[in-house]
Amino acid sequence: MRKAIAFLIMIALGVGFYFYVGTKIQSESKPTSKFEQLMEYDPDHSYPSTPEEVMALYQKIIQYLYSNKVQNQEIQPLISMQRKLFHSELLALNPTEIQTIKVQAEIEKNKETNVKIFDIKQGSVEFVDLKQDKAKMKVIHFINGGEKQYLEYYLIKENDQWKILAWKSIDKFILPEE
Repeated sequence: MRKAIAFLIMIALGVGFYFYVGTKIQSESKPTSKFEQLMEYDPDHSYPSTPEEVMALYQKIIQYLYSNKVQNQEIQPLISMQRKLFHSELLALNPTEIQTIKVQAEIEKNKETNVKIFDIKQGSVEFVDLKQDKAKMKVIHFINGGEKQYLEYYLIKENDQWKILAWKSIDKFILPEE
């Protein structure tokens, strides 16, 4: 009798393990969307530690926002994440409501004209002072149709975190990595 009970327990454990492993493999192999991948970043708990990491996250958000794949319900969470990377001075000049309206209008315009950012390359960080608490980075946005947008970003440390202070369009340049 004991052998039969032990045998039944072993079968139950085997079946349970089989289903546990099967569902775990299914959940791991389930592809996540680009939006879900971006939302896995949590600047509140794991803020990027270098100017390069701040810019890499920011550029991933930009690329998705302007890829013509973003859904309306995804825009606000992405803008919220963007704003966590902005310096307080930039936030003061750029209220959330105004930024949201501008981003939505630009996304709509890009969809109508089929303009999208399909790739982004960023250069190396250049520190602009000896204390190394101010930096700039050059970035190229590759737009369909062979166009490129050349930008220079300015970052500054605020409360020991690198924040985006400003950016501007600049003349064409070549990144050393190209």
